[in-house]
Amino acid sequence: MNKVALQRLKTAYMYQKKAVTALFPESVGEHLDVIEKEVKDLIKEIVSEVITECCIHPRNADSDESKGNRGAKKVDIT
Repeated sequence: MNKVALQRLKTAYMYQKKAVTALFPESVGEHLDVIEKEVKDLIKEIVSEVITECCIHPRNADSDESKGNRGAKKVDIT
């Protein structure tokens, strides 16, 4: 992503955050900041887990999941 587009996204985020915060009383603004921090931490944790599972511990090519057998059984209806 180029630097100009990234800067525009950051600026848009800043204005959007100010607009949402302006809708609520100041006391709620503090809660929104805490919620924002928690969501960011959650996303960082999820991304790090996905990277760990995909890159560091890749799936075995011979596993059942790679063959499409994910616990489902074929059932014949007669």
